[in-house]
Amino acid sequence: MKLTHYTVFGICSLILCLNTPARDLYNAVPLHKEKFLAPVKTVLAEDKIYLAGAGNHQILEFDKKTGKILRRLQLSQSPIDMKMLNGQLYVTCASPSGEIYIIDPFSFLITRTLRAGHTPMAPVLSADKKKLYVGNRFNNEIAVFDLISGKIIKHIPVLREPVAALLSDDVLVVANHLSDRASNAAYTGCSISLIDTKNDTLIKHIALNDGITGVRDICLSSDGKYAYLSSVLGRHRVPTTQLERGWVNTNALTIIDLQKQKLFTTLLLDDLDQGAANPWAIQVNKNKIVITLAGTHELMVLDERALLQSIEKRAPQQLQSLANNLTFLNAFKQRIPLKVNGPRSLALDGDQAWVSGYFSDSLESLDLTHPNTHRVTTLDTQVESQKRHGEKLFNDASFCFQKWMSCASCHPDTRVDAFNWDLPNDGLGSPRNVKNMIFAHETPPTTVTGCRANAETSVRAGIAFFMAVLPETDAQAIDQYLKTMQQTPSPALVKGELSESAQLGKQIFNNEANCSECHSGPYFTDKKKHRVGTGLGREVKMKYDVPTLREVWRTAPYLHDGRAISLKDIFTKFNPNDKHGDTNGLSKRELHDLVEYVKSL
Repeated sequence: MKLTHYTVFGICSLILCLNTPARDLYNAVPLHKEKFLAPVKTVLAEDKIYLAGAGNHQILEFDKKTGKILRRLQLSQSPIDMKMLNGQLYVTCASPSGEIYIIDPFSFLITRTLRAGHTPMAPVLSADKKKLYVGNRFNNEIAVFDLISGKIIKHIPVLREPVAALLSDDVLVVANHLSDRASNAAYTGCSISLIDTKNDTLIKHIALNDGITGVRDICLSSDGKYAYLSSVLGRHRVPTTQLERGWVNTNALTIIDLQKQKLFTTLLLDDLDQGAANPWAIQVNKNKIVITLAGTHELMVLDERALLQSIEKRAPQQLQSLANNLTFLNAFKQRIPLKVNGPRSLALDGDQAWVSGYFSDSLESLDLTHPNTHRVTTLDTQVESQKRHGEKLFNDASFCFQKWMSCASCHPDTRVDAFNWDLPNDGLGSPRNVKNMIFAHETPPTTVTGCRANAETSVRAGIAFFMAVLPETDAQAIDQYLKTMQQTPSPALVKGELSESAQLGKQIFNNEANCSECHSGPYFTDKKKHRVGTGLGREVKMKYDVPTLREVWRTAPYLHDGRAISLKDIFTKFNPNDKHGDTNGLSKRELHDLVEYVKSL
């Protein structure tokens, strides 16, 4: 059910879709720009605080002492990440052209603009300050810049959606947001990538626990021995019949041993009867691990020294079992309710914490030793639209039973968590791959088997069965939010247009492969159900809903049970009888062109 949205991207207006040729959707309207601030990053620098606003494309300079906004810097693109590196602000933007703005904090002007790949994130300087590393999120790579020339000198492939990184000695530790594996496999979950910055080569990938998804942030331990990661830990192996005690989603802190370069342990942030939904920013200061809980609007503070003393003496088997222990952290943690809504960014200065609210457009400061003393500053005042209210509800776990999860727990960043879930809507015992809900309201029916007549029905069923009772006006707000979701342009496009290979693939899609017989119209779906030879066992004759191919590049794995890791697998490994397109007779070149076209949609 849970449908989503990715605020900072987009180039496609739903209003125009029904009467707009598919090839023209990318250029239908300019990039949408919201009026609200929507702070995504908070950075401290002496007596100043800098905030990156994804909504209005601004960087704010804030005075810690007076609590006033001093200056605003307008950007042409939406910031998604920001760090203070070597005395300069490095701001990366959520755009296919990959802008990285270097801002001088004294003049508060952009002094240099670099361009990486699609949606650069996690800027990190090399130890000698001569190279810049950024994760090109949707290119699944790390771009290495020579800072003298400002040119990219190397592209290092990692796994799926690198969103956070840190430098430990000469090793770049990269956190990948989603799993890159088949969702029906015996193991599926996110991984960490390690890169040797001396020669800029991949060292290894470290697989995290099965079920780890939606990794958000990473930081070093106080002694530098470990890396800490925040994420969701989905219980996707069991039917979604009960929320209590984390039987659908839990929320986790994962610890990586950097010296041994392996997974150390995973700990649950939740309480036995209350979830800690959607952990986001994570930092360490003065032997405190501090984590924002974006779904429950809280700050979690862990006693790092006592925690490490407890787990370092445990046997490997005991460490492994902690991923299922909802009471272990009780002796080490404190949960602090916040006044901001949607805390996604955090900055620490000794015992002082500064947390910004993505949905409340506010900045909250508090002393971690006396957490009842809060100061909240409103950064921007805007009237909340129905769409904005729907987006807030979609990311809010406070109305879920025991606060275990929000809609965004299964659809991080409004798309997919890359898992299968056994939902009761079409009978238990048949796990289905999570769908991208972009254009869900325009392409009924919904769900993999089309058992819901439309997205409106799915929204209300999802609220009733997975969250709580909400008034109809709230359901309508979620509808409105989903209807205005905007499409992210594919990294396979070349300056917003189909590549030469994709143009050839388009002809194959419509003719030789005959894909357009079912994947037709502006959304590439005939809105019907078909038997395409992918059903297994008792479902061998099952008909499945034809999904939109819009943004299909972003929503692996594929097929109803997520068995296909890549689009190529759909056309080759899992299409033996040409029931899912006439693809077996294609040459390698034709198959490549076909995949390039579908990846471009």
